[in-house]
Amino acid sequence: MLAFQTPITNLRELHWASVQQRTAMSTIDDQAFEIPESIGPISKSSQPEDERRAARSYLKAWHPENATVEIWSQVALDTIAEMALRENLIHYRLQRDENGAYKLFVLPEDAPRAREILREIVGGEPPK
Repeated sequence: MLAFQTPITNLRELHWASVQQRTAMSTIDDQAFEIPESIGPISKSSQPEDERRAARSYLKAWHPENATVEIWSQVALDTIAEMALRENLIHYRLQRDENGAYKLFVLPEDAPRAREILREIVGGEPPK
């Protein structure tokens, strides 16, 4: 059952609501709150340099015709492969050939990462 608060209609209710609120806050203040030393300052990023480079590269303008390395070919379109590439900040170009097969092309510098991602999808293997 959901309980809905009714609006405070007089000064007495307002006073008791503030007393209850202060009491609740004082119990929170009494509790110890510590941050473990293993957690560094927020300014230090937890991303490795390769991930930061990939993010910067993904945000730059790119030209689909530069995606020249074929990493995947299949008759049926697999949107999981496309989603995985997007999730990992890899630009790709999708092309359908005369036989009806779909092919994914990526930039040469992204080819090793893209192949590894697709290997994990196809083989059901966890990331290394």
